[in-house]
Amino acid sequence: MPSSHRPDYEAFRRAGRLPHLGANPATSGFMWPCINQEDLLQTQSLPLMLNARGRELPSSFAAADLEAMHLGIVCEAIERSFLNEYTMILNGVTAVEEYGRLLSWDDHADAFDWMNTQKQFSPGDGLIVLQAQDRLMRFLVDCCQSILHDIDKDQLTNNVYPIQPEPPLKTESELNGFESLALMAAEAPYRVPAQLDMKRVESLLAAKAQAAEDHLWALREDPDYFRQHLLDAREHRQELIPDTLDHTHPTLTPGREHIFWARVIGNAIFNAYFDLELFSELHYQVQGLVTLQERYKSDISPMEDLPEEYLLALLKFRHFLNQAIKGPLAQLKQTVVASPPMRRFYVRYPPIDNASPNIGIVSKGLKMNKVVASLPTCFERYELKRLLLAEPTASDLISSTVASIIGNASIISQCLHQPDVYQPWARNFEDEAVSVQDDLEKAFATKSKPWTQMLACLKDVNLSKVVELGKPLLGKFIYPFDKRRTKENVEKLRLAEQNLDRFWAQVDSLMFSGPGIELGSAAQRLLSQAHLLQRTPEWVEQPKPRVAGAPAVEQPLSPTQTKPTKAKVKTRGVADQQADQQADQQALESIQTSREEEEAKLQPCFRVDNRALKVFRTLFFNPDATSTPGEVPWYDFVHTMTSIGFMAQKLYGSVWQFSPTSYDAKASIQFHEPHPRGKMSFMVARRQGRRLARAYGWTGSMFILNK
Repeated sequence: MPSSHRPDYEAFRRAGRLPHLGANPATSGFMWPCINQEDLLQTQSLPLMLNARGRELPSSFAAADLEAMHLGIVCEAIERSFLNEYTMILNGVTAVEEYGRLLSWDDHADAFDWMNTQKQFSPGDGLIVLQAQDRLMRFLVDCCQSILHDIDKDQLTNNVYPIQPEPPLKTESELNGFESLALMAAEAPYRVPAQLDMKRVESLLAAKAQAAEDHLWALREDPDYFRQHLLDAREHRQELIPDTLDHTHPTLTPGREHIFWARVIGNAIFNAYFDLELFSELHYQVQGLVTLQERYKSDISPMEDLPEEYLLALLKFRHFLNQAIKGPLAQLKQTVVASPPMRRFYVRYPPIDNASPNIGIVSKGLKMNKVVASLPTCFERYELKRLLLAEPTASDLISSTVASIIGNASIISQCLHQPDVYQPWARNFEDEAVSVQDDLEKAFATKSKPWTQMLACLKDVNLSKVVELGKPLLGKFIYPFDKRRTKENVEKLRLAEQNLDRFWAQVDSLMFSGPGIELGSAAQRLLSQAHLLQRTPEWVEQPKPRVAGAPAVEQPLSPTQTKPTKAKVKTRGVADQQADQQADQQALESIQTSREEEEAKLQPCFRVDNRALKVFRTLFFNPDATSTPGEVPWYDFVHTMTSIGFMAQKLYGSVWQFSPTSYDAKASIQFHEPHPRGKMSFMVARRQGRRLARAYGWTGSMFILNK
């Protein structure tokens, strides 16, 4: 038995691009990639496989077993026999004598069509499925006989030992308090093949679209988040890699830094808008698929074609996902080598043209260990999670920015995986897509046209004014939110907010005055919503404690997208104006008090333990009530969310999804686990609190100690 995970990959790497020259499929693991010591020594793998294969018919696994041999088939390590004018029947067969039956095309009217549409198998494919299942079942029977060695073999299948009810296996959520998508993927080969779960995909994409919206909102609202995001983006630019002559990039020389910052800022703005547009479109499409799946559920049969409307919607969704995955994979190729932990292993070719944005990167020639050499290439094979588990030092080479991009790629890949398990139709999706390829490409081109226009208007040559307003230097966006409110601190807060507002006003003017974002886009809908930015009110020297903690001033998210209200011009005397101001202040306080009382009546009250209460006090920090905000350990945050009725699930990369179960809310929400320290700083925790407030209307007063 092979010792390592995915022995087919290992054999492929050893044999190079032509493994069929020396590979023996009987021993290399190409036919049985899930049968290896590393995976089967995990606690659940072998019991899961014994349970699944022992209780389900072989026909339930036929398509999945063929897909598991994909690498061996395409690189010809597995030889397939050829028999013309016959079809082998495996899918959906319940009678033992019918399983693996050959149907002649001359004798059965549907035999050719079943093979052509891959509802059933060619004799060559069917034979290797039978070979794989035969050896696998013999292995599992041997395991059972070894485990039950004190019982005579002849008695194991008679009535003396009847079939037992399926044993209850504790879920990962019960064992660890949360679910892991990576572990679910690792266990998938040992379970009954999954069924299409479009509601799960809808939940993933809804939460991701909301996260993209929250990211864009935070960039516009929070000066500290904006500053930190640009500084992180700067640290992952390939311009920072020295060239082969140990020279800096031309855009980093004095007098040309504005070009470098234009590229940093332009990319940051575009990525924020693009992610919102992309995931909103994918979410819209999957909502339609959920509706169609429900509409046609009574008409869907494994031996029949899918309804045309439903099939076309699935093919369109797959096409958009295949285009979408190119984005984060391209980002990874650019950012991994430029990230601070990996930068020292690479050098940059000197540019032929100083004005060109094209950059060539090559390995410096330093000796790399296995982990460093594998990291830049493992993203395409989605083997990153295993690398991180097998090699703990690998996590030190992944920055938080890279982890975030991996999260985006993993969510798209998980969505891509769902149509691929929709057997038996998934085997024919590629062929079906060929006939409508022009329509699919036209649909994507139409949808992506405004995205291309957006990218064009954010080129560095158009961003001279934007760069001067947005460079995160010289303390322009210093934001001491964690400090007690004093006149000096309030002025700093207001100045940073004003600088950020001026920056976005210039960006909006650039994008909305030209052929940028078209009306009806996700970003346009966000900017035209009634939600208001939180802004720090002016400092007022009054003894009342209420004034220091006055409610934040609210203003439109985008002044260019919201109609301004008319200002009333006062022409009366100073004394009258002061009296009016005092009356206005009293009226404002009265309205605010009434609003708080009404909200208090409507808001639910959560009774939580000390651990969760401490987290909530940091998430919804009040500078007038708490003087020293601290860091929040990530698993304290997970405990806090699960303690109030959310189910936690660790997706790939650093992404976690929290889905309400008992709380009266439908939408899930995603957060990034802090990397690499595993603790949220106060400023990060505060931003997460704002996201929770936007999503669920929470405030700090809703959480009290459960005595």
